[in-house]
Amino acid sequence: MIPGKLRVLPLGSVLFVAVLLGISWPVVQWYISRMGDGSDEPFGILALIVWVGFIPWSRIWTAYARENGPRGAEGLMWVVVVGLLLLAPTLPNLIRAGVFVGAVSISGWIRGMPRGAVVLGFLSLPILASLDFYLGFPLRWACGWVGTHVLQGVGIPVVQDGIRMLIGDQEIVIDRPCSGLKYLWFGWFFAGFLTSWFRFSSLRVVVSSILTGLILFLANALRVTVLFLLEWRGVGGVSSHEWAGLVIFAFALIAILLVIRRIAKGAPAERPREPREGRAPAGTIVPVWGWGILLVGLVLQGYWLQAPAESVKNRSLAGQQDRSELGGLTLERSFEEGGLAAKLYRGKDSLILVREILKPTRRLHSAEDCFRGDGWEIETAPLWKDHYERNWRRFYATRDDERLEVRQRIEGGDGWNGTDVSEWFWHAVTRKTTGPWLAWVVVLEVPDIDPLEPG
Repeated sequence: MIPGKLRVLPLGSVLFVAVLLGISWPVVQWYISRMGDGSDEPFGILALIVWVGFIPWSRIWTAYARENGPRGAEGLMWVVVVGLLLLAPTLPNLIRAGVFVGAVSISGWIRGMPRGAVVLGFLSLPILASLDFYLGFPLRWACGWVGTHVLQGVGIPVVQDGIRMLIGDQEIVIDRPCSGLKYLWFGWFFAGFLTSWFRFSSLRVVVSSILTGLILFLANALRVTVLFLLEWRGVGGVSSHEWAGLVIFAFALIAILLVIRRIAKGAPAERPREPREGRAPAGTIVPVWGWGILLVGLVLQGYWLQAPAESVKNRSLAGQQDRSELGGLTLERSFEEGGLAAKLYRGKDSLILVREILKPTRRLHSAEDCFRGDGWEIETAPLWKDHYERNWRRFYATRDDERLEVRQRIEGGDGWNGTDVSEWFWHAVTRKTTGPWLAWVVVLEVPDIDPLEPG
């Protein structure tokens, strides 16, 4: 059946489909690579499958087989989208993918796709690493603030210091997993599926999404509070902490289901739009030759656009062999990493990477993300204090038969110290710390002698 329909597609629709294939191919390549390299969680694949399932493909195909390409405002939207992606080849891939997903969602929306499926479309993107960078610290701080005030209200003398909860001589850090971003993603996925299934209107999708976010935030604040109490009292281990989080999240999902079902009872489901009969009028905004010009532009861009060459400065720095010393460690080389000046020191069984940061930037990544993207299995470990009572974030990285202990911290020229990239970013943006900063990553074989401890 499909080949037969392909033969009767008007020229404008054929050119438009060719433009879509050309503009989407780099995005698809990047998406597959990103989902497989381990630098982000692969949850988006689940949302992608469900989102694609809600797209009214038959209606879209019928419309394009009847009309000479997209008509009216939809056609103009696609011209803007294709022009943006064509004229801005250096636009970050995540933004390019988001623009493309948004445009496809609008085309589906016009032909009866449920409003809630738009949420699923954006959840299909690999966004968790970026969300962790920008929202990880604020969410942990906010959950800690709620938990601190709840505990103070029942007479427990806990004090909050950023993402640290202090009681007596104990310091309990709200670490990265406690931001609740994974739970937030799954909760919004659940809500997106339900609002699509019940075919909510746009307003009800927005209201449901806001209430879902509020429920998940309060649930995560409760989780942080419970885990603080368990850690403070020394009750249970890692497995008990995980089970406590799962139980609280399960109750949060039940609450989301009840809220959305209550909203669904308050109004009838939105009926899918019926496709309009008749061909596109003569005054269609985008003429047939317009899609031909865009297709030629894509072909020329693919031919002339070259991958950026390696920086000359980077090549020259990478070749240097500075023999200066740091705590008995030899400086092996200086180079640039993600636009940041870096130095790599090597010891007998250790490596130390020091990066210099002059201003707040997204280019500074957590060491966990780098190791995970390189195929290592990550195991979170408690904070470690060095001889100078400085906290280091710590994790173990395992691949094949090799096991490494990795420590990281960030220090500012003004004396500020932190263990978290998101925490550093927000302190730097709000000028609670001023640069320059040094980001330290220490890699040790397990077991090993600490190269930073005095002998």
